[in-house]
Amino acid sequence: MEDNITVNNVVKSGKAGLDHFVLRTVALVFLSFYIVAFSGVVTNRALVILFGCIGYAALPLLSFLCVEAYRHSGKLVSLIVRNVIFALLCAVPYRFAFYSQKSFSDIRSYFSVALTCFVCIGSVMFYDRMKTKNQRLFCVAFLCAISLLIGMEFAPYMLIITFAIHIYFKEQEGKDRVAEENGDKDRLEAMERRQSLLSKYTFIKVAFYVVTLAVVVFAVSLLFARFASGYSETYADELTRNYCMPGMLLSLPFIRFYNGRQGIDNKFTKVVFRAYYLLFLVLIVMIKIFFLYDYS
Repeated sequence: MEDNITVNNVVKSGKAGLDHFVLRTVALVFLSFYIVAFSGVVTNRALVILFGCIGYAALPLLSFLCVEAYRHSGKLVSLIVRNVIFALLCAVPYRFAFYSQKSFSDIRSYFSVALTCFVCIGSVMFYDRMKTKNQRLFCVAFLCAISLLIGMEFAPYMLIITFAIHIYFKEQEGKDRVAEENGDKDRLEAMERRQSLLSKYTFIKVAFYVVTLAVVVFAVSLLFARFASGYSETYADELTRNYCMPGMLLSLPFIRFYNGRQGIDNKFTKVVFRAYYLLFLVLIVMIKIFFLYDYS
């Protein structure tokens, strides 16, 4: 996620809606629930499911914030480098927060949400450099498959939603631009009334993808658990996470009312937003070291 978010030119209403500062804060709150649910700090299954459902609301919000970071970054290379450095800093705390038994040599256990955000930003950048429709389709399929195969956090769901948001928002921007060039009175009036970053039509399409993804994964997981012998025991953690995916729907009101404005923006908030995830992982590791696990 990036700090240099500018005011969107389309949103011309007053202070209605949620600004970027609020959206990032909400995303970090949801992400905290996710970490608590699946780091092993909570062992009661009912609480794991409850916290996990709340935590999965972070997934679409982080996807949305990645797209916003890409759209408004003045220095894309600098954005990529900062996200790589942050992902590296989070790798070891993430490994100890989420994995107590896996081998230290299993590289997948170091792939945190910070790395997934970096991959999402890099993927939309790569997508925009594709020249033809077939190249763009291959780009989406290839990158989503790779993210799943290497086992990144939230993969491939976060990348799928990131692509959907990016593609539909580009479509909205294109139609707005054509309306301005052609003097389309109806659309220009609709743009003036718009109090959120996404138009109603664009939001419905994004929401459709989020809802469909959550429901399909949840339903398929139920079927596998019911009819595939031994699946529940072999993939117990994966099933639990998939059962929590309907929690993504909690993010939709926040995306709907995001107004594209910066909100509170200073050096202190930038440091806090970047440090919070890392420090929260460290806190979880400390709790596990002193109260729950023996890593030796």
